Amino acid sequence: MIDVYSMGNIFYALLSGEMPFEGQKESKAQKKVVDGIRPRIPSKVLESDDIAIRALVAATKKCWAQKPGDRPSAASIRDELKGIMDRIEKENAKR
Repeated sequence: MIDVYSMGNIFYALLSGEMPFEGQKESKAQKKVVDGIRPRIPSKVLESDDIAIRALVAATKKCWAQKPGDRPSAASIRDELKGIMDRIEKENAKR
């Protein structure tokens, strides 16, 4: 099974426009992760009403679960996001 923590980092970069712990030494960033500290998701992202953004935030948080065993599989994240994309597509087709 592939660990999806890095997938959360990619989602974070898409949402925030920067890499997690950007500008910090790698050793300091690693210690933060081990200690359960995650990058702060910008408030404008957290407050968004956009269904796609909300789905990516939720997926990011799931991928960043502290215990690897608590993280979802890549396939389940794919399926959740695909479901959201399908829903958006259906809503757009009605317009």
